[in-house]
Amino acid sequence: MFVIDDLMIDTNIIVLRKTPFSESSLVIASVSADYGRLDFLARGAMRVEKKRFPEVDLFRELNVHFKEGAKGLYTINSVEIVGTSDAISLRTGNFILAAEIAEFVLRNSHTMLPSPILYSSLRGVLKILCGPLPENPPVFDLLKLVYLYEHGLLPGHSMEEAEKNPDGLKRIRFTGMMVNFLCKGDGIPDLGTEYWHSFSEWINNLCEYHGLANIH
Repeated sequence: MFVIDDLMIDTNIIVLRKTPFSESSLVIASVSADYGRLDFLARGAMRVEKKRFPEVDLFRELNVHFKEGAKGLYTINSVEIVGTSDAISLRTGNFILAAEIAEFVLRNSHTMLPSPILYSSLRGVLKILCGPLPENPPVFDLLKLVYLYEHGLLPGHSMEEAEKNPDGLKRIRFTGMMVNFLCKGDGIPDLGTEYWHSFSEWINNLCEYHGLANIH
């Protein structure tokens, strides 16, 4: 991320929602590592020309140059594809799960609140969702874990607390391992159905306790 001048900003985003605005334009809801949630007006994003196809699509990572616009929207000056997760759409269950994850991230993210760990983990999750998944995969719950961790909402995750509780360091190591797995996008370790079921109950209770807009 860097500021090009006093008005233009350059950063990477992941597209999490797109809404038609006119025959050729879109309103895009996205998340950035540097700026948190960003909503854009992408003029001409749906226009198809002889040597140009639409670049803005769901779950794609884009590099954008933008400047602040009216009504809380930012206006994109230029856009370039960094990476795609288009293969998610080939598996209906994966696409539905990705849409639920996107809704959670958007509803709980805020403009100008950097979220670099969540962003890297989301990119890894989308990579995982491009392939086949086991039954009831814990990727969504693990992304919630990342959100809670990055925002300081996990109990017992400070070193001071961990020193008082013999299980504290184990929790810190577990969270670090899961963040690492998600960021790499190489899959999730198999810890057993019973374990992940208990983990899901715990993480969703935490989300409700902290008043997050939770999606099960």
